[in-house]
Amino acid sequence: MPCKGDRPAFIVHVLPVRRLARDIFSRAQALLVITTSARSLRIEASLLCELYDLTRAEAAVAGGLLEGCTVEQLALSRGVGRETVRGQVKAVLAKTGSRSQADFIRRLAPLTLSA
Repeated sequence: MPCKGDRPAFIVHVLPVRRLARDIFSRAQALLVITTSARSLRIEASLLCELYDLTRAEAAVAGGLLEGCTVEQLALSRGVGRETVRGQVKAVLAKTGSRSQADFIRRLAPLTLSA
């Protein structure tokens, strides 16, 4: 739905239910999520872990990517090497079915929290 006046536009997303998410949504094939275009990109790490079977470290990296951090920034802030973070990014992309970091952000944007 397009924006009207000072109200943001609504975006409708369909998310497939996979892996461990089936434990919670056993009868669902997909989730319908409606968001607005005026959202920040933050997400609860526990939700990432449950929906995509991410480790806590991978969820932290995923959250950093959503906030716009680079691999170097994540490595520095987490006190680990760049190659460690790069490996975690690859795992996040594989587990979420994303082809790139941009694709990952597009896929997870519907799950993000309002600022």
